[in-house]
Amino acid sequence: MKLKICKGDTVEIVAGDDKGHRGEVQRIIRKKNKDGSHDPNRVYVIVA
Repeated sequence: MKLKICKGDTVEIVAGDDKGHRGEVQRIIRKKNKDGSHDPNRVYVIVA
């Protein structure tokens, strides 16, 4: 699976309390399901 967002990219928050803020991607965390397969909907992006 190839992500369109990479470490170092500048992103804008589109939902939640920080909506409208911009920041640089520090880290990307991909979560696995219990069966070991990757779920594309469970990706967390750490923005500073």
